[in-house]
Amino acid sequence: MKEKICVFIGSHRPEGKRDSGEDLVRALLNRGLNVTSVYVSPSDKLIKKRIGRCEFRPIPRLLRQPRKRILQGFLDEEMGPEWNRWLAEFTAEQYTLGVVYFGSWLPPELFRTPVLGFINFHPGPLPALRGFEAETWAILRDMKYFYGTVHRVSIEYDGGEIIWKTPRVRIRSRETPESLLKRTCYAGINHIQELVSLMHNDRLPGKPQDIMDGINASVRLMRRYGPIDWSSDSLGVLDRKNRAFNGQYISVDFSVQHGGQSRIIRDIKLIPGRFTGGLGKLVGYYRKHGPFYHQPIYQALDGQVILALYPAGEKKPDRASVFAGYNDAESLKIRSGP
Repeated sequence: MKEKICVFIGSHRPEGKRDSGEDLVRALLNRGLNVTSVYVSPSDKLIKKRIGRCEFRPIPRLLRQPRKRILQGFLDEEMGPEWNRWLAEFTAEQYTLGVVYFGSWLPPELFRTPVLGFINFHPGPLPALRGFEAETWAILRDMKYFYGTVHRVSIEYDGGEIIWKTPRVRIRSRETPESLLKRTCYAGINHIQELVSLMHNDRLPGKPQDIMDGINASVRLMRRYGPIDWSSDSLGVLDRKNRAFNGQYISVDFSVQHGGQSRIIRDIKLIPGRFTGGLGKLVGYYRKHGPFYHQPIYQALDGQVILALYPAGEKKPDRASVFAGYNDAESLKIRSGP
């Protein structure tokens, strides 16, 4: 049976000079898969793309919401019938396989429709790191290697059988979550032939995972690590927190108690060595001109740290990042597509 594949692409995928969602579709096509439909948000720039014979279609509004609202939407007088009509049209397409790339939760009525079901790319190791912030956790915990996982879509987030793992990428000394996420995605795209060979043979063997064996790397968990803890945060930990929370956009503040109030940290400058002064105490202000001018200096476990703070009461911008992203031409290189 000739496969007929649809791809669901979410809006939070890595983008930049290259769109990883577009590159994924081209990679699948270049390796001989019959990708006929690509579903994206109506506002996504891919909706107007033309890649081979793929038809780009809008994801229904019910699926462009968190899981709780999707479930509530089934009972909505307007959205419920709209969803039923869309699902009937989707079922009539008779897809053999669905692929999800940075998509939202899918209800069973949808992911069980294709003959082989749906598979999802999770940009992190499973079952060790579930959730949306796997790459952030990897930076915080000083992991040395990272990889992505392809698994069957199931009722549980990131809980389905594991089908394939991307090649490992080494986490660099100045890595940010943003750069690690992009490199991990392209490690999968550039080696997707291994996965495609399974698709061609309709095999897709899965390995069950124990969803209790690991953590849910959620924003809620990350917030526990946002404030500085002078009793345990070495300079290395402070550096990782700075890269984790200021090296991407994330709704978690890297913060410190300063002047009797919580202040958001924009950037830090580390000064290793032995200094006099009590742990976590303010020891002065930086006097050299530049981005750290007149910013507070605090005593840490193994040195001192200069904290560039946002003004009191000011929040970090939506795209806060003090780090330039990696531009790895080689690691992002893929074959030219149709």
